[in-house]
Formats: sequence, C-alpha cells, structure tokens
Amino acid sequence: MSAGIDTDGDGKASLEELQAVYPGVTSQLFAEIDADSDGFVDDEEMADAVATGVLEDPVTEL
Repeated sequence: MSAGIDTDGDGKASLEELQAVYPGVTSQLFAEIDADSDGFVDDEEMADAVATGVLEDPVTEL
C-alpha cells in the first residue's frame, strides 16, 4: 500500500484515506472495492481496483 494513501501505516486504507487521494470514491464504491467487507482496502483489493480500471494507479497519481 502506498504511503501516500496509507497515512497511518497500518498496511491498509480506510475510506477516509482513499478519499484523500481519490476524492471521487464514495462509500458505495469503497464497499465494492473492499471485497472482504472488513472496512479497509488492502494491497490485493487495491491492485484489483487498479487492474479493473476502478482506480488510477497510485504510483502514477502520487
């Protein structure tokens, strides 16, 4: 997980952390990205969202 997204360093992104980088992420979109419904987006979920075009690659965005 990019440090630019994971600002608290826990290895996953909360809705608020994602919205800071991707302001267009709604709670509904976040729920779709959060495949295991644990309330966070982990590396695998983030990679899937980038691979399917749901989110831009954070490496190129940050």
